[in-house]
Amino acid sequence: MKKKCLQDVSQSLKRHRLLQSISLDFSNEKEKCLEDEDLQTVCQNFKNLNSLRSIHLGFDECRITDRGLNDLGEYLQKLCLLQSISLDFSWEITDRGLETLGEYLKQLISLRSINLNFGGCDSITNQGLQKLSKDFQSLISLQSITLHFASLDNIDDKALNCLSECLKTLNSLKHIHLNFAL
Repeated sequence: MKKKCLQDVSQSLKRHRLLQSISLDFSNEKEKCLEDEDLQTVCQNFKNLNSLRSIHLGFDECRITDRGLNDLGEYLQKLCLLQSISLDFSWEITDRGLETLGEYLKQLISLRSINLNFGGCDSITNQGLQKLSKDFQSLISLQSITLHFASLDNIDDKALNCLSECLKTLNSLKHIHLNFAL
């Protein structure tokens, strides 16, 4: 996707104030990768979409860093009606980005479904997953959680035990899907 096209699409969507669901997948854009600045443009154009209830963003193989994830988090925390979030992370995301995202997500008290794909994020370690897991505890309306950990060498039993303990505290949870495929 060309960056000009992305700007045009995101610019036109900001006019749809009643939009409830959006899915943008930037995966496999190797030659014209989405970068932090592009994500910031998208987020700025979505700031008036206060009716959003569901959002999916795919960053797989893009150049989104922790800075871009921070920009996204700042935008997401303003979506009071958001019930479902699905993110496919860029391989450049680290523990710091994950911790920042968790800080923003825990403010979304109406969130019912989370789908996070960490596959290929080699810089994510136990520390980042443990912090994110603890942030999940604030999501009292959460009913469904899907986490993909495929090919993460820096995650071990310590982080997964922390995740398990945190999930036990979520009384409204109905669906858990954890993918550890290599």
